[in-house]
Amino acid sequence: MARPPEWTFRCADNGLRAARISVRIRCTSGQVAAVAPRLVVMEKERTLQRLLTRYLPEVEVTQTRDIEEAVRELNRSPAQALVVNASPLEAIPPSALTGLPYGTLKRIDQSAREIHVQPDNAALTVFAIADDCEITRDDKKADFIELREGDILDIWFEPQADGPAVTRTIDARHQK
Repeated sequence: MARPPEWTFRCADNGLRAARISVRIRCTSGQVAAVAPRLVVMEKERTLQRLLTRYLPEVEVTQTRDIEEAVRELNRSPAQALVVNASPLEAIPPSALTGLPYGTLKRIDQSAREIHVQPDNAALTVFAIADDCEITRDDKKADFIELREGDILDIWFEPQADGPAVTRTIDARHQK
């Protein structure tokens, strides 16, 4: 093994005096600790968390139930990703949905399960009501037949190439 380097320096201590310092370099035989990748999973059940743990055993998976708990967990210890396993409506609080475009319900066709909506500054639009459409009216769960002409609607929908867009969620409220 090569001899370690040596340096000479001068210090001001009642005059100038020379000193020699020897530096020893040692290689350690211990292993460097590896940091495991970490994921924070936000979901109501533990479905995705169980799958990730099973198929990615080298990854630390932490499960949380809501966004506040996920933020606390990320502040406690950083992670490579926050994975959200929820529908967009579950993951986002209703207060964050303010300011979305909305329209006024102009006509209801109950036999065809269609509604005609007049969005602000746009043409009249026809929507087909899906069988699994989630409807709320004045923040209470409602049915299609409870919608009234003149209601203000916030609609999440899927455009269709061959017909009217299909609604997935409708949030209705009385016009003021």
